[in-house]
Amino acid sequence: MTSISRYFAISSAIIAFLVISATTIIYRNKAIYDLVEIAELQNIVLARALSNSTWSLFSHNLTVIDGLSPDSLKAASETKELDSMFSDMIEDLPVLKIKIYRPDGLTLYSTEAGQIGELHGHDDAYFSAAHEGVAQSKLTYRDQFSAISGEVFDRDIVETYVPIYNDEKTEIGVFELYSDVTPVKEKIDETTIFLIAGMAVSFVVLYGLLNLVVMRRMMSPLHTASIQASEISPRNPETRLSLDGMPVEIAPLIRAVNEALDRLNTALESQRRFVVDAAHELLTPISVLQARVDTLDDHSSVEELRREINSLSEIIGQLFDLAALETYDIPKDLKADFRGACISVTDSLEPMARSENKSIVLKVPDEAVLIRGLDRMILSVVRNLVSNALAHTPQGKSVTVELTPEGVLTVADEGPGISPEDREAVFERFWRRTRSNRAGAGIGLAIVKQAADAFGGTVEVSDAPGGGALFRVEFQRVS
Repeated sequence: MTSISRYFAISSAIIAFLVISATTIIYRNKAIYDLVEIAELQNIVLARALSNSTWSLFSHNLTVIDGLSPDSLKAASETKELDSMFSDMIEDLPVLKIKIYRPDGLTLYSTEAGQIGELHGHDDAYFSAAHEGVAQSKLTYRDQFSAISGEVFDRDIVETYVPIYNDEKTEIGVFELYSDVTPVKEKIDETTIFLIAGMAVSFVVLYGLLNLVVMRRMMSPLHTASIQASEISPRNPETRLSLDGMPVEIAPLIRAVNEALDRLNTALESQRRFVVDAAHELLTPISVLQARVDTLDDHSSVEELRREINSLSEIIGQLFDLAALETYDIPKDLKADFRGACISVTDSLEPMARSENKSIVLKVPDEAVLIRGLDRMILSVVRNLVSNALAHTPQGKSVTVELTPEGVLTVADEGPGISPEDREAVFERFWRRTRSNRAGAGIGLAIVKQAADAFGGTVEVSDAPGGGALFRVEFQRVS
């Protein structure tokens, strides 16, 4: 079963995660892009300023072809002068390294002396600067880097290739600057974390408000409708689910449920009228038949007819009891005398039991036992239980009827008992499994179960201590 609150929480969390992730990625990529772009502009300006200031020291080497061995370049006086000038010029600037290349990739100068005289690999960034005249930059992370000031660690560096031009605006070389952007990069990372935390907190607060204000408000009418639905029963079939405050998305379902309840109520009312009308219609011919039988001479066949007529009358009475249980609204303060019902039923059934060579053992408290229920219905419950027990008790055996002061009634017979797999089915209407030859319609125990449910009681069946079936019924005591 799907929980709307759980579904809302999970879907909201997924959406929030996707939004936070997307926002964080977009922000961070844009911040990194801006960082590289700004660092590149600074490097271009700085490279051109440095090249203009030191032009006389390296311009000759840009055009000389012979005599430019690595050793000669490292030992040249111009290299030492460049070292001195660059050290002074970039002091207090975030420049870690400077390199100067010829268009063919030869490294004419580097603040890291070991790289002077090397040929640069022609990567895309260098190619764009050296042959297309377009400055190019890239951001890299170095766990160790040889800077002008010495070895540095864990640095974020923007490398920029800047083309160098002569007075005729002809590209004659490439300047490469390595700028340390670690503090800015760390700031971006801190801001990213703060952004994630801020959006997460905002989501939690927003979700809490939505859950408290929106979800609770939306679910409140549904909760009210569920309470109303739990109160619908055959005894109050007119109850309908309220549409007050119901979300428009749920309202069609509530209307459909109410319309279905209307149809069920109509069908239920029709069934009730049929049962009551049929029972009423049967009363007259049974009364006439009883009167006719009473005029006949008394012999065995007449007695058999009387028993069958009495059985039919009992079935009609049970039908009336069922109809009443389904329609009668039981007041909370209704009281019934459980002890009196037990005594009355055993007194009325004792003659029939003796005629069949059976006996009824009655055990009741000395004081009255008042329970919640209708006297007529409690009488029907006891009568059906005792009649059922007598029907399944062999001749020469007894039925024990015992009532406790707490309102618990047990009726035990000495018959074949009820198998565990049939103990739920015995309370269904018209269910019968032959345990004797006694006639019946199979609705007596259904009346017991329905009465127990109607009056807030319980009924169950188990094995009697000496063999047979034991029915236990408990009702609510009232004072």
